[in-house]
Amino acid sequence: MKIPHDDVEYYIPTDVGQQVHINHTNCSAGTDTKGRLYIKRLPDCIVAYCHNCGGYYFKRSKMYPRNYDALQELLAGKEAAEAMQQTVNLPSDVSTNPADWPAAARAWLWKYYVTDDEIAQYGLCYSPSWGRLIIPVFNDVGKCVFWQGRAIESGGPKYISVKGAKKPLFYGGDSHKQKSATCCIIVEDALSAIAMSRQNDIVGIAALGTDFPVGEFDVNRWKNLIVWFDPDLPGRAKQQELVQRLTPLIDKRKTSFYAARNTLKEPKQYSPDNINKVFAHSNFTRI
Repeated sequence: MKIPHDDVEYYIPTDVGQQVHINHTNCSAGTDTKGRLYIKRLPDCIVAYCHNCGGYYFKRSKMYPRNYDALQELLAGKEAAEAMQQTVNLPSDVSTNPADWPAAARAWLWKYYVTDDEIAQYGLCYSPSWGRLIIPVFNDVGKCVFWQGRAIESGGPKYISVKGAKKPLFYGGDSHKQKSATCCIIVEDALSAIAMSRQNDIVGIAALGTDFPVGEFDVNRWKNLIVWFDPDLPGRAKQQELVQRLTPLIDKRKTSFYAARNTLKEPKQYSPDNINKVFAHSNFTRI
């Protein structure tokens, strides 16, 4: 995605080799308050890259030949730095063996039909020092970029989150299914994404909360797209807001768009058998 000239015009450095970091005021990914738009003057061009929306800018000088290598060098270096910023460490004492966990931790997962195989598949673990069940998110090369801790034997908030430069999405299913499935269901939490991904040809994607990065998501990648947030008042309000944000992006020739009705429970509360009945009835409104 190209960054408009107006976004960088007044901030272009005057000296060759100089680089500035500014807030990207018109960023398509939302408000930038951390100076994530990098602009650099090189001998033969101006290059810029936004770490908030992924947009880029290139302008060559009339007196020099076109030079895309400079842009690629900037992008590669900044993307590598960004990847490092996103990596986070799990608690040092995590256990991946459910037999070593408190009974309450195992019971909480079993309550939502999570199997031992799924515990291993998604890297779910328990930290005694935190007293929390840990739900991690890994990138394509197996590095942890986010984890969420659910209180089991600790006080404080029910959930805490530890993230890198930005919060990622949690994808259910394996890599093959994530590429081949034709239906996507956007949910709030990881266990709901796991529950949806047990179904044939469906991938559940968790926002890990109610904020969803619309600008980073290809809505028309799917034949069917469903938004299904929790039935409490904040969840329903956020579902309606997300539907309104996604609707203008939907190409109805490619994607059928639906929203869950208020009569449904949280996605993770349905057993694998009962969820089929949910999909078999008119529990979703077509947008």
